[in-house]
Amino acid sequence: MLNLRYGVSSFYVSGSEYKTKIPPLEGSYEKMISDKFSVGGFIGIFKTEYFVSNEYYELSSSYNYLNIGAMGDYHFVNTDEFNAYVGGKLGYVKLKTKTEMI
Repeated sequence: MLNLRYGVSSFYVSGSEYKTKIPPLEGSYEKMISDKFSVGGFIGIFKTEYFVSNEYYELSSSYNYLNIGAMGDYHFVNTDEFNAYVGGKLGYVKLKTKTEMI
């Protein structure tokens, strides 16, 4: 199975101007290793920026996320018409930040 996912960001900072530069995107690949189990890997990215301005300071920040890891699923029902499963992911998140006082 090859999956592509698109997410919606809900990040918010009071009094800020928030911009999603790259929405949460993830690609994954899974392979069935038996009738009930599948294993695979995933990689994802997300980039956001925000600007905060108030009477005391102005602050500009950007965040870049990279997620990578392994995943596995147990399939309770796996037919051509229906697939019910439970799974988990184990991975690594790399976060790169940049903050500037203006």
